[in-house]
Amino acid sequence: MAGSVHRRLHVTVIRPPARDLLAAALGIVVLGLTGGRAMGQVEPPPSFAPIVAAVAPAVVTIMAVLEPEPGSGYPDPGDELAEEDGTLGSGVIVDPRGVVVTNAHVAGGRRPLEVVTENGRRFRPTRIAIDRRSDLAVLVIGDGTIAFPHARLADSDRIRVGDWVVAIGTPLGLRTTVTAGIISARARERGGPGATDYLQTSAVMYEGSSGGPLVNVDGEVVGINTILAFEAAGLAFTIPSNTVRTVAAQLVDTGRVSRPWLGVLTQALTPELAGALATGTSEGLLVADVASGSPGAAAGLRPGDLLLALDTSRLRVRADLARALGQLHAGQRVSLHVRRRDGTVHTVAVTLAEERDEAASSLVVLRVPELGCEVRSVTPDLGVVVVRVNVLASGAGLRPGDVVRELNHAPVRTVGDLARLADRLRAGDDVALLVQRGAVGAYVALKSGPR
Repeated sequence: MAGSVHRRLHVTVIRPPARDLLAAALGIVVLGLTGGRAMGQVEPPPSFAPIVAAVAPAVVTIMAVLEPEPGSGYPDPGDELAEEDGTLGSGVIVDPRGVVVTNAHVAGGRRPLEVVTENGRRFRPTRIAIDRRSDLAVLVIGDGTIAFPHARLADSDRIRVGDWVVAIGTPLGLRTTVTAGIISARARERGGPGATDYLQTSAVMYEGSSGGPLVNVDGEVVGINTILAFEAAGLAFTIPSNTVRTVAAQLVDTGRVSRPWLGVLTQALTPELAGALATGTSEGLLVADVASGSPGAAAGLRPGDLLLALDTSRLRVRADLARALGQLHAGQRVSLHVRRRDGTVHTVAVTLAEERDEAASSLVVLRVPELGCEVRSVTPDLGVVVVRVNVLASGAGLRPGDVVRELNHAPVRTVGDLARLADRLRAGDDVALLVQRGAVGAYVALKSGPR
């Protein structure tokens, strides 16, 4: 698919008489739009239909295979998934050999999966590989005998705030549903260190849209939709395509993602923190914690240090560090430019290690959509602390700061424990969480939400 699949819309402006105030106001609006064109901005296409026609054949629906009720030949009518036709989410084919990219929270459940293409063909994946950290998964449905329609991945670093985008997916079980919007913001952080810096979009999405593509006006995938703010229509987050490309390639090749590990927990240096800590500067990332035995600890990094740059990449927000590390590999030697508490600036050599789940878990935030929260491990003895809750979890009584000790009487010690237990839940299941709240314990009852 060569070139752009849209046409430019040319607007002719006729200046209204000055006495006609309404027409003058309208003229100002139109002039503002044409002024944007003069600055090189892309106007909305006359129709998104050519974009949809080019990409929709590559968009798939991810479904759970519903087992029939014993002796009936039909799914159990009491099964929540049966009522929803088994739809879990969406995905997109990114390789003609039949490689589908979707969300880890869509593909990571207990049930066997089925992939349904736009033309209704059904395939059972021959391989499934999942990376929970990025919330990405690949499903291989090809056997080498079919060349599948596929979508190209764009360079997400080139996407701009204000660019038009189209979301395609299966919200509420309605296949090939299309909504349009713009890129509302870049580098939104929705997690801890090493988490993806998401793109934010105004394209409306609902349950079932997860895993589907966000597409630019050239018909290229700029991201995989992952976080849907059900409390606020027109607010959704997308994993950038450059992250998708890197993660998917490793999942296809090896079935896992190898990440370089620095082992530091950082936070933004706000004006208030800069003043309270007397840093004398507003530049850099503030080191809040250093994992024991990590490369950062070996290099002498300490809480209170300011990370100014990694090699030639300046560090302003946490997403800058995540992006810089994402371009590196374990074993690589890098230079960190560090401002110490006394104001002196040093260049520190660090050899990155390969991240281990148990080593990094205390510094990683994991999203658990089934429980409507995001969590982080404290230590294996202390359990998992809740760092963010959505409206539904908050309404059920779950609070940031709660330490989850059990889920339905099963012990929870790490984020991995909680993720495995949550994988067994289906939408609408009753959940009892035992949490530690300060010096006392308490149970919280809620309904499992959609993935």
